[in-house]
Amino acid sequence: MRRLTLLAAATIAIGLAVPASAASPTNIGVVQNFGPPLAASCHNPEGIAVDPTGNVYAASFAFQPVANICVVNRRGVLVDVIPVPAGPAGVASLLGELFEAGQGLYVLDFANGAPGNGRLLLVDPGSHAVQVVASGFQAPNGLTQDRHRNIYISDSFKGVIFKVAPDGTPSVWKQDPRLTPQPGTGPPFGANGVALDRNQEFLYVATTADAKIYRIPVLKDGTAGSLELFASGETIDATQGTTEALHGADGIMFDVRPRIRRSIRRPACLASFRCYRPRAG
Repeated sequence: MRRLTLLAAATIAIGLAVPASAASPTNIGVVQNFGPPLAASCHNPEGIAVDPTGNVYAASFAFQPVANICVVNRRGVLVDVIPVPAGPAGVASLLGELFEAGQGLYVLDFANGAPGNGRLLLVDPGSHAVQVVASGFQAPNGLTQDRHRNIYISDSFKGVIFKVAPDGTPSVWKQDPRLTPQPGTGPPFGANGVALDRNQEFLYVATTADAKIYRIPVLKDGTAGSLELFASGETIDATQGTTEALHGADGIMFDVRPRIRRSIRRPACLASFRCYRPRAG
């Protein structure tokens, strides 16, 4: 999920082969149903990741003693279920995922949303082994990794972007009140989806409650620069005559052009996408 940090299970339709049962011919850019119903195996699927063979990993935001990760192959068939036991909180609630070849599947455990209970996990899809890489978060939500294997994690309640070194040591990379839940019409989450641009010069962060996307310069020494507003749903609505632009902004990713694609959270719906071209510089 380095470039695929989305919190809506339907988004797995993007970039993957559509099963024969889907409508044919494929309508490019149209969200289609993919794979089997997951309610029984992976209740409330949230974070997703894709491995190099096309397997999709859908994490369950379960609030249960065991939360599952459902593995769906590129033909849309459920081929495995990986159980993830809870930590000290007693419940596991899985959010962002990131598959890195040669490393494994990184998964964020929101747990119960209480301070200190959130975890960064590393799952071996073959053996189902689960390793705690780092802990002590409150609401870990989205994650991405840079070329040095540092992992950046958004904490939606603390308003923090954590940086976890390859040895598992976490540190506060960026903290800003604008990354905490702000007044707005979206769900009460602050910093959510995160994505690095192609040159890893900026880290982009979606904030859910107030429908915004920020970006943070990655300085030469690896530290964070000043938070910059990149896109505002309110401004887009006012200038383009749209409604609810960026409402519930959630997971974000870059495509190859590059443009930012983002998903939104809405009750009783799957996902929506809009593209935003990064400004120069």
